[in-house]
Amino acid sequence: MRPGLLGCRKYHHIIFYRILSKNRIRIIRILHERRDFPRHL
Repeated sequence: MRPGLLGCRKYHHIIFYRILSKNRIRIIRILHERRDFPRHL
């Protein structure tokens, strides 16, 4: 994964995001758990 990129698993998906500030995040990508996520980031 890229530096500063975080991931959170929700059901069968992984949500990749970055923290912008205390109250803000930026969603980078939402992928199904079966996807080859390093290839898609």
